[in-house]
Amino acid sequence: MLSRRGLLKGLMATGVALAVPGRGHAAAEGDDWPLLLSSARGTDGRDYAVGWHPEGGILWRQALPARAHGPALSPDRRTAAFPGRRPGSTVLLVDPEDGRTLALWQAPQGRSFQGHAAFTADGRLLYTTEVRADDRLEDGETGVLGVWEVASGQRLGEVPTHGIEPHEIRLMADGRTLVVANGGILTSPDTRRMKLNLGAMDTSLVYLDGADGRLLEQVRPPETLQRVSLRHLAETPDGAVLVAGQYQGNPADAVPLLARHQRGRELDWLPVAAETVAALRQYCGSIVATADGGFVVTSPPGGLALHGLHNGGVEQIRRPDVCGLAVDGRRVVLTTGYGDVLRLSAEGQVELLARETVQWDNHALFA
Repeated sequence: MLSRRGLLKGLMATGVALAVPGRGHAAAEGDDWPLLLSSARGTDGRDYAVGWHPEGGILWRQALPARAHGPALSPDRRTAAFPGRRPGSTVLLVDPEDGRTLALWQAPQGRSFQGHAAFTADGRLLYTTEVRADDRLEDGETGVLGVWEVASGQRLGEVPTHGIEPHEIRLMADGRTLVVANGGILTSPDTRRMKLNLGAMDTSLVYLDGADGRLLEQVRPPETLQRVSLRHLAETPDGAVLVAGQYQGNPADAVPLLARHQRGRELDWLPVAAETVAALRQYCGSIVATADGGFVVTSPPGGLALHGLHNGGVEQIRRPDVCGLAVDGRRVVLTTGYGDVLRLSAEGQVELLARETVQWDNHALFA
């Protein structure tokens, strides 16, 4: 959580936040409002790691070597990691209080970062989702987790994700279990994001033991939903995992994209009305679980977010290019590619906190 000292330090550091016009910040809720971390593209066309707060807007921005994706935060909140967007080549580590660079890691030869990472419960290690380009077609599995020692920046090794193209990773509330969404899409390092295996995708949700990388459980969609690429994750208060997918089939197909998973069971596809799912345009960008048992999921192509209520109802929130989500208890914030920072109340009301002159990237989190 951002301290008053950290807020003032950020405001006085460079003056960057105060120099950005067009802001209409809402009043902060005292000192308990946490810092919002995300990456963004500035008006200069460069990509930045960004720290934002309603009492000062953009408190700091740190230049990135290339576009980042989903930030991760250490348990002591002293280190934030910004992995490169797939196929990424760097991970930037910063001090979330002031944006100071702590380290810049390079992907090893034959590996590319996939945009997400997770710290271990003690903060000593960082797991990064990666794809290996070497001998990728021999065993049909390209996914690994890179294991990095945070203090030294040394890569200690890697463990398989037992699938193709791991995307989001989360450390579960038990402090030991890692859950990973294997997107299942094979791409070529030469053509970067070209999809090579849409007719034979192999997407899955896997649980790994964070202590030794051992596979604990793996579950796949039914064959009829083979082309729903499982990509984004959230853990619910009762320990289930919410999964959001992106469909790689015929644009006219009506398929579910949201599932809930309890260990030892099959994927349970959420009973969302077909017309509501169709509004997502077959693409989910981010998902979070709310403290009251609901969820929020975004779709930039659909220009909307779905607010799933704890009583089973679903509300639509129309905002162009909305994607980033951060949750802190009952506080939910959404960001858009047009610079908006929005707050969603438990009652479903949307409040514009700010409009910054940046293009917010796909993911955000509270520090």
